[in-house]
Amino acid sequence: MNSKTVIKENFMFSRVFKNGKYAANNFLVVYALRNYNRKAASKLGISVSKKNGGAVKRNRAKRVIREAFRRLYKNLPPGYLFVIVGRKPCFDRNTKMNEILAAAESAFSRLKL
Repeated sequence: MNSKTVIKENFMFSRVFKNGKYAANNFLVVYALRNYNRKAASKLGISVSKKNGGAVKRNRAKRVIREAFRRLYKNLPPGYLFVIVGRKPCFDRNTKMNEILAAAESAFSRLKL
């Protein structure tokens, strides 16, 4: 993923949270919103809360979520804005990459993407 496929601005996060569809499970909440430019690359934003752990746990959770998205990216349609929110089990050290990947696949399939 390069810098053009990442959501960094607060107004973009707010737009996706306010207008997007979402699907949730134990590990993640995935929000999806169709972008105005439907041929553009899909973009990802990751949100993790401070109340779930310190910087080390949050950064690990973001790395694992980013890798799961990277593996699923080729199967997703272009022109979407995605925001993934990590839940408490996502921050556990014993949580494996495959569990997060399966949770992300499940959420994207429930969104019919």
